[in-house]
Amino acid sequence: MKKHILILTIGLIALYSCENKEKEYLKNEAKVVNEKIMYDLSKIEKKYMANPTLAQPYFEFASYLNTAFDSILICIDNRNFREVHNRYIDLYSKLGSQIDMYYMEEIVNPCYFNKWIGNEKKYDFSDNKEILKLDVLNLENELINYLYNSIEADYFKFNRIQASVIDSSDNIKVGETYHANIFLAAFDTTQYPLIMVADISQPDSVLLMNQPDNRRRFEIDIIDGKGDYRRKVTRPGKHGYKGVIYYRAPNGKLISLPFQKEFQVREK
Repeated sequence: MKKHILILTIGLIALYSCENKEKEYLKNEAKVVNEKIMYDLSKIEKKYMANPTLAQPYFEFASYLNTAFDSILICIDNRNFREVHNRYIDLYSKLGSQIDMYYMEEIVNPCYFNKWIGNEKKYDFSDNKEILKLDVLNLENELINYLYNSIEADYFKFNRIQASVIDSSDNIKVGETYHANIFLAAFDTTQYPLIMVADISQPDSVLLMNQPDNRRRFEIDIIDGKGDYRRKVTRPGKHGYKGVIYYRAPNGKLISLPFQKEFQVREK
């Protein structure tokens, strides 16, 4: 009898030791993943500080995700799995605004969401809550990293820079102040954007891509990534032109950048 009790005691001690080791391992893994999340969040914040216009949607959504996942982790600590289920559904409904659907269906859903949504009984988990918390952190890490990579994909890559000068007027009088903006311009000599130009007197609609070709607009040549505009002027007076640069962004989207310029021509 004593022998059986001893064997049982040793077995329980071994089981307890294994459980403690597993718990410690899961906590360490959660710590590593959480550090990755914090690192990516800091990188997104730096991108936002450097370029608020571009990075603001990503920064705001990353902040929302961080708050949402913190609330899910609290629900798991409280073993309120029904609320975890509800918050996952709410989170899933908001991801479509920032996350590519192909990425969601092929990677995120099979790995993370399918166990929590689609079946009302799936909130009734008996798993170790440390395992569930690590699963939540892994999903947050996946999404935050995706957002950071999305910002990187939106950034334009240029291979050449030069000094540029844009003056306020090509025609000033004695005593007036000449004003010019001097700045660093970057461009990509490997890209060939579409640049459509029309006389400044023409309506903006003639420059739209979906409009049929007509003689009121024309495409200019691209040399080393820059449009080469040439126009012979046959009469004095004020002249001008306007146009649109259609450029393929790194993320594949086609963007349009309008421009306009006026100049004065005098008699010889």
